[in-house]
Amino acid sequence: MSEPHNAETLSLDESVTHLIHRAGQIVDEAASTELEKLKITPRQFTLLVAIEANSGATQVELIKFTGIDRSTMAEMTRRLVVRGLIDKRLRHDDNRASALKLSSTGKRLLKQCRSAVISAEKKFLERISPSRRKSLMTILTAVIAGPKAPGKSRRRAARPKD
Repeated sequence: MSEPHNAETLSLDESVTHLIHRAGQIVDEAASTELEKLKITPRQFTLLVAIEANSGATQVELIKFTGIDRSTMAEMTRRLVVRGLIDKRLRHDDNRASALKLSSTGKRLLKQCRSAVISAEKKFLERISPSRRKSLMTILTAVIAGPKAPGKSRRRAARPKD
């Protein structure tokens, strides 16, 4: 959008909301297709990556890293525990909170998932030139990070490859 638009002139191809949503749908569909073969969803993949990068984190901490809402997080965690992909134990410092860690089965599956997601993302990124791919990643990272206050550092979740 090079010039400001108003409610009367804004079209879908000029709407940041619409364009980001559509791009997300496209890459999500590609990742879903690949991950479906491993019986995992893109959000479950994101959670496994975040747990690996933040072993021992609580569900509340993982919500901050992933953007997954509380009820979805609770259900996903339950399912991944039942499948034996993550271990859930009470934290020593807080008996009300559970620490989440990848199980050995979860680690093996995550390795397979990463390969699947890399393949899906490669297909998605082939839609644009190599120079624009780097720009896209830089822009998306900046959008997600938001404005940073000087002197503040944040604990980061590993950037999911989906």
